[in-house]
This record gives sequence, C-alpha cells and structure tokens, in this order.
Amino acid sequence: MSKAKAKTSVNKTKILDVTYNSECDLGDYSVAKVEIDMAYAKLLLSRMDMLRKMHKEDSDLYELYFWDNCASFHKSKSDKDESPVECGQLIVRDGNVQWTAYPKHPENDHELRTSKVYETELEELAKD
Repeated sequence: MSKAKAKTSVNKTKILDVTYNSECDLGDYSVAKVEIDMAYAKLLLSRMDMLRKMHKEDSDLYELYFWDNCASFHKSKSDKDESPVECGQLIVRDGNVQWTAYPKHPENDHELRTSKVYETELEELAKD
C-alpha cells in the first residue's frame, strides 16, 4: 500500500540587486533577499491582474504600491544580518514586481529599490 505524498510549497529565496535613488555608495544595502513561496507568488500574480483590470478603467494607472516588508536588505549575498530599513513597500507593475524601502535613520533620504522579479518567474513559483 503506497502513501500519498503531500505537496509542499517550495520557498525560493530571491537574491536581488539594490539601487539607490542617488549616486551614493550602497554600503549596508547592496543586496535584498525575498522569500517567495507558492502562496506569495500567487498573491503577487493576482495583484498584477488587479492592476490590469484597473488600468482598463483608467489608462493613467501605471503601478500600485502595497505596504510589504518581505524584502530584507543586506551588505552582501552571504551576510545573514539584516540592515535596518523602514517603510517597506511592494511595487506592482504590468509584468513585474519590485520592493522598495528606506534606510533607518539615514543621513539623506535615499530610497532603496530591488531589481525586478518578472511575471514568468512568478508563474513558475506559483505552480502546484
């Protein structure tokens, strides 16, 4: 008698490059890590669909922002310690998502942005 195998959601840690909104040294914020499991990938895809539906009603709509602290910012890919950030947000566009935040207690008001994760990659992560 065989036992049925339970499907498990696979977490994929995305390592993303980070950019500032100025010509500064990235220092403590050179990479971001985002855990994307099946459920989160499906949520991100549904938010892209929401944007597309809303865009049909108002063609000036380009992107949506959600409060989202899923991205953790680090000095390097191997660094386990998170660099402190605040105001984490998710940016949803037609075909991609991106995370943004601000360094905590910065000398200047620099916005951090991750590289984009594209819809095709999210579709792969969302598969059962």
